[in-house]
Amino acid sequence: MKQFKNTLECIQKHLVYCVFANRLFKWLRYLKFLLIIFFTKGTLVFGSNAYLRVNLHSHPVGMFSVFSYVAGILYEYETHEYAGIEVDFGNYGLYYDPEHGANWWAYYCKPICIGNKENALIREFNVDEFITYAFFSQRELNRQQVNALIKKYIHIQDSIQQKVDAFVAQEFVGQHIITVHYRGTDKIAEAPRIAFHKVSECINRYIRDHNLQKF
Repeated sequence: MKQFKNTLECIQKHLVYCVFANRLFKWLRYLKFLLIIFFTKGTLVFGSNAYLRVNLHSHPVGMFSVFSYVAGILYEYETHEYAGIEVDFGNYGLYYDPEHGANWWAYYCKPICIGNKENALIREFNVDEFITYAFFSQRELNRQQVNALIKKYIHIQDSIQQKVDAFVAQEFVGQHIITVHYRGTDKIAEAPRIAFHKVSECINRYIRDHNLQKF
């Protein structure tokens, strides 16, 4: 029993070190990105002749990480002068399905393809840049800035929007909507884990405080 306890404590310490190392590595990448901005004080990528091709890679990343990455590069495009920009994930990404074709971004959103590639320098992005742009949009852009990018560039495919509108009309009208996004698994390296009972208590307190009978 004692040996088992010692082994368990060793594993726990190892996990703590791994979480710390992961956080440190991500922050160093983010710091590198900020230093580039500080020292260049201008176009971050390659200049006005660059055509930004927002690509993906084999590194497994989730939907919101990809959204943050795209938003970060859209902000770069919006605030500097480039030949153009397109979002093309090719055959990469967790949501890619050969039956639906390449570039899974277009499964859900209308294509983003602006400007002229001819005679332009095509600029793609590596894994490190994916992380820095994703962190940039999450930590440096406020909600109003991201909302402006969404309204201008990111538009849901009509077939999906119609399903969303129908669901809202059927389920949301006359209701008080409570939305909870609970992540208790893979995000402990970026934010502290929150016990499920605390989330439940918070929801119940909100219901009591607002005297909700229908929600």
